[in-house]
Amino acid sequence: MFANVVTLSPTDDIWAYPHATDPQRDAYLRVWGVGGVPVAESASDAESFSYSLLQFNTGKVPTGKKLTAAKLIVTHIANPSFTVEGAAKTPLEVRSVDGEFKEKGWTYESLFKLKLDGKETSLFGAAAPKFTAPDAEFKIEIDLMTGKGNFAEYLSKRVGGPLSLVLTTKLSMDENRQTYKIFSKDAEREAARPVLELTFED
Repeated sequence: MFANVVTLSPTDDIWAYPHATDPQRDAYLRVWGVGGVPVAESASDAESFSYSLLQFNTGKVPTGKKLTAAKLIVTHIANPSFTVEGAAKTPLEVRSVDGEFKEKGWTYESLFKLKLDGKETSLFGAAAPKFTAPDAEFKIEIDLMTGKGNFAEYLSKRVGGPLSLVLTTKLSMDENRQTYKIFSKDAEREAARPVLELTFED
């Protein structure tokens, strides 16, 4: 019997920042914007922004089945640099990426071979964290069916191959050095690693 829910783990993920550590070993992904803008408008401005790229193998995704729900689940470290109220205004965003990437051989210049933009049509979903105990890790679940971007269509064109996503935010590093810091696929604990959860109609 076909399983309704398909759960995918990243095959590759990258902290895309010019001063990032080795992407093949880093246990964390970090995301921030600049001046309330989530994506740089030009390559010359990009070095101030921090994105996190995730890529998934869609070999387990069925064809001919309607996608009814999709969410990306990530785990944020304890003691975040932002408040619940502040994050509500600058949620963590998931957007489309035009292009493929690999951790192996990655350099910051590889970012400019990918197409990223801050338009509403590239946005699949956004979620602000809600936590009551800041000294504990917490989950952020982002519904990918709520943005202006059509995630179901995006996925359907990539079934059988790689699916790339990028995490962005309007949360600005220039405001009290705030940033989202989540566990990557290289986190020591499996439960803390990112997960893409897809639900299909029977």
